Amino acid sequence: MSGHPFFDDDRRYWPTSEPKVDVSIVVPAYNEESCIATLVERLTTALHPLDISYEIIVVDDGSTD
Repeated sequence: MSGHPFFDDDRRYWPTSEPKVDVSIVVPAYNEESCIATLVERLTTALHPLDISYEIIVVDDGSTD
């Protein structure tokens, strides 16, 4: 058992006060500034009717835009 309430022994972060998320979508993005809004809109449109909790994480992969 870790001595810290938010980290396990491997130092991974486990927030205890955050709600659980059913689906996490991680999107690496490299010079995709013009497409991100459309992507998030389409993902939201597809996920919303499923009645699940979700998060969309867009990771800037060293873009220049």
